[in-house]
Amino acid sequence: MSAAAAEVKTPWYQRRYFIERVDEEIYRARRYDLPGSLAIVRSASVSRQGARALHGFVESKLRRLDFGGLLGNGDYAICLPHTPKAGAEILAGRLKEHLAEFSPTVVCVAFPEDGVTFDELNEAAAKAWPDGTEADEPRRLTALLRATTSRRRPRQA
Repeated sequence: MSAAAAEVKTPWYQRRYFIERVDEEIYRARRYDLPGSLAIVRSASVSRQGARALHGFVESKLRRLDFGGLLGNGDYAICLPHTPKAGAEILAGRLKEHLAEFSPTVVCVAFPEDGVTFDELNEAAAKAWPDGTEADEPRRLTALLRATTSRRRPRQA
């Protein structure tokens, strides 16, 4: 990972590079008929301490091929290549337990269950936020993810 691709205070990829990496994983998953998941993390109390706790979890619990990105406004996403949705939901449970003091909400979407394109996964994530989340939050997340996807690989039919 280059220094330009990582956030200064955390090892998380910046939004634009994260989206490019996710696009590559979706392409690879489609080509080789592999599963893949995204876990999107939002905390009610965004703080440096919460970011450090999330970083510690990622460093100690995830595989080397998994990677995270900072989406902005306190939203983080973790890409879990070769992981079906059930595996992502197990990770989400562990993550919520590890970060309980920060009241995180974690939404998991997976390829191919929730979509076979990046846009379909975005829509699934937008619909998956639990009740009680502000109505504009899912749209904002989808807009954040789509804002940097203009230079993607062409999709295969």
